[in-house]
Amino acid sequence: MFAPRRSLFFLSRRRRARSEIVAAVGLAAASAAVAAAAVYFLDPNAGKERRTALSKRATGMYRQSKRHLHAVAERAAL
Repeated sequence: MFAPRRSLFFLSRRRRARSEIVAAVGLAAASAAVAAAAVYFLDPNAGKERRTALSKRATGMYRQSKRHLHAVAERAAL
């Protein structure tokens, strides 16, 4: 007469399978991004210039944030 209902166990198994697929795709995308960054920075022709530029930029950001935090600390001390 009536079709049997599917159990909740079936639905949870299906969701788990989808989440495993999503996790695998996410891991593959992250791996591809890391590999692309490695190839970009380890390039024998232009990689040295890129690494130097990145180092200078990171150092500049560090110094700027250090100055900013020092100024905030001085204002907070008043």
